[in-house]
Formats: sequence, structure tokens, C-alpha cells
Amino acid sequence: MKRFVLGIALASVVVAGCQEQTKVSSPQQAAAGSGNTSETEAGQSSPSSIEKPTEETGHQTTGSSQEAAAGNPKVILDENFLPGLTNNKLNGFNISIGSSLQEVSEKYGQVTSKDFYDGGQYHAFEHLQRGFVFFNGKEQVYAIDLSGYHLSTTSLEEIKKALGTPASEGADEMDGGWLLVYEAGDNTVYLHAEDAKFPVEKIRVINKKILEESPQNL
Repeated sequence: MKRFVLGIALASVVVAGCQEQTKVSSPQQAAAGSGNTSETEAGQSSPSSIEKPTEETGHQTTGSSQEAAAGNPKVILDENFLPGLTNNKLNGFNISIGSSLQEVSEKYGQVTSKDFYDGGQYHAFEHLQRGFVFFNGKEQVYAIDLSGYHLSTTSLEEIKKALGTPASEGADEMDGGWLLVYEAGDNTVYLHAEDAKFPVEKIRVINKKILEESPQNL
């Protein structure tokens, strides 16, 4: 799977020609540096291996029955998503931008691994499958990566209908694939699909302000 990359600063967006030919800068281009990803603990996925949707219908069907029975929350991509994110809330999800490490651990258990990914250190948690969390120097969430499994819908058409016209949309000029970019307060949302006709594979939400206020202690 193509990576959905994290940058410490927001990427610039280049729009040229019609939508199918538009190229969108990925977050990686604005990164101050790229971290080296070392081995994670046995059985723990790396960010680049977050499972992607398997159906072109736009609805995510992967995930174990045990996870479904646990009532894993979904990020609800509806008309309330961007207004809520303006206040750092992920609509329907139980982690907010700005949540503390302790709060995340109370919901998702122990940290199973910490590693580096495109200039930042992520935390993987015992009960948060197909997702990774990034904390600033004060142990506050400044970014989160989730696979399409955690989304209420992975249909690009449905997402654009609910969220409106994205700040930018087009080909990911760094890693290929297709990017939708939305802005909500201090947060930038990146939705990545294999191409314009496929369902969303990943969502990344990053708050540059929270990171700048307290850079990671690496």
C-alpha cells in the first residue's frame, strides 16, 4: 500500500488543469526531515501497512468479529465532522486532537510500540488496530492515522457530498494515489485513496499548532 505521509509542516497544494490531472502536494514535502522507521514489535503493523478497503463500493467491510463486538467507534464523516474538528473533536471517535497520552491509554490499553515515521514518532496501542497516534512534547495528540476501517464511509462521492468541496483534490505527486484535503480550524485532514475511483484507504488529521507549541522530545 502506498503510504499516507506525515509532515511536520503543512504541504503546499498545486492545482493545474482539470481534476483528473490535478496534482496535490503530500505532507511529506513540507517535512523538516524524514525519520528512519525501525522494526516494530512482533505482530504490530507499521503505518504503511494499515489495512485498506477491499471493495470498490466505498464501504469498509474488513475487521474481525471480535473488534465489531467491542463496538469500535467510527469517525463519522457527515456534515458535523468539520465543525466538530474546528474544536479538535473527531466526530464519533473517542480520541480528540489534544487528548493526553493517559487518556488514550485508558481507552486503548498499553503502548505496544513507538517508532519513527516521516519525521515524527508514533505510538501504537494494544487495542487500537489499524491506527497510530502522534504526541507532542507535552504528550498531547497532534496527529492521528486511521485506516478506512475506522470511517463511517470510504466512498469519495459520499464524503464530498457530506463535507463539501475540499480545499484541494488531486493526484498525490509524491507517492501516487488520490488525495482529498480539508481544513478545519488548526487541523488539516488528508483522505487518501488508491485513485479517484477507489474508496478511501486512510485518514490523517494533523494539528500543526499543537506540534509547534511543544515539539516532540526525541
